[in-house]
Amino acid sequence: MPIRITPMVLWTTLLIAVWVTPQHASAKALKRMKDAELIEVMLHDDKAERQREAAQMLRTHQSEEAVPAFQQVCMDGVSNELCGIAVGALGEIPGNESIAELHQIFETDSVDDSNRAKALRALLKRDPRNLFASVPKTLASYRHLDPSFARRLLDAMLLLDIQSQIDMAVFIARDESADRELRLKALETAEGFQHPRMYDAYLALIDDKDAMVRIKCATGLGKPDLPASRVAAALTNLVHTDKNPSVRAAALNSLRYYAHPELLPLVQLEVGYETNSAAWRSALNLLIPMANENSVGCITALMERDKVLFVQTQVELMQVLVRIGDRSAIPAIEALGKRTTKEKVAAEAHKAVRLLRGPQEDRLAAMATYELNHGIQFWNPDIPDIEIPDLGVKLDKQQMLVRTR
Repeated sequence: MPIRITPMVLWTTLLIAVWVTPQHASAKALKRMKDAELIEVMLHDDKAERQREAAQMLRTHQSEEAVPAFQQVCMDGVSNELCGIAVGALGEIPGNESIAELHQIFETDSVDDSNRAKALRALLKRDPRNLFASVPKTLASYRHLDPSFARRLLDAMLLLDIQSQIDMAVFIARDESADRELRLKALETAEGFQHPRMYDAYLALIDDKDAMVRIKCATGLGKPDLPASRVAAALTNLVHTDKNPSVRAAALNSLRYYAHPELLPLVQLEVGYETNSAAWRSALNLLIPMANENSVGCITALMERDKVLFVQTQVELMQVLVRIGDRSAIPAIEALGKRTTKEKVAAEAHKAVRLLRGPQEDRLAAMATYELNHGIQFWNPDIPDIEIPDLGVKLDKQQMLVRTR
């Protein structure tokens, strides 16, 4: 009896054939292929999915035969995804040939930066010594690179300890046209090498939108032997304008290396009106060694807040008044001595009044025993700034970093 095939059966059979057969046949065919055949599929097949499947199989095989083809995939620029598989395979295939191809991919501008970053990561594991020249050379074109790739290059410089090229990191950090995250990574890299022109990077980023970055920059400028006029101006501006009290505290703390008479009115203002305890303490630490005859009113007003002042602070404020030698402060000192419950404060008040009323030689002898400097370094604005050699790199007409010396 003949088998009757209804239209429904025929239609269902065709659907199953179309949906199932090519997929299984394709996968089955790839599994039966030798590496040479898989290479052909990876390079020339019309279907991107089959190309990727072939590349993954070659990667699984760790096929040394496929090494040149993996490099060709990236150089042809057919597919970033396929190149990513190829770079992953080259990173795993043993031998010098795969390392050479990774270097070629890493150093080729036309390869997508994400895959160049993958090649760099593989080379840092397998052949770091041959990156000492190529990493700075590649970073020189940072204005043309994807910022995330450029950040990986800066990480590599720090990891490889390429100190001879660290001028590049400082240059990038101070480049206002560069990507912000890249500039911050360059700042971090330069900090790792303690570059003598780090202050350039700090000054360039001291107005960053992130308060933590401003704190880092303000703190980094807190050291001697920098161009004082530039540094002092930037730190003073932060104290004047920054709304974040922690930033103001960091700036005031760093200004201890640049104390000068013109700074005193700002310091007195901060002591009088600052509500943040850290910033107020930093201002007070500046006031105590800097105070002069114009500070008496500020100091006596402070002494009225004795209930919130440390005992040592009260003692130091009275010693400052003795050093200034203004007898108009005596009533305020006597008032403090009468209302305090602290024996040390009362004793210091009695001594301060006696010294202010007594012979000058007694006052001078007492002043020699005071320790009121608080690590302050005074700066004379009339003295020219220290000269620090400029960076040994610059941007050329093609927006590439080149060495100047």
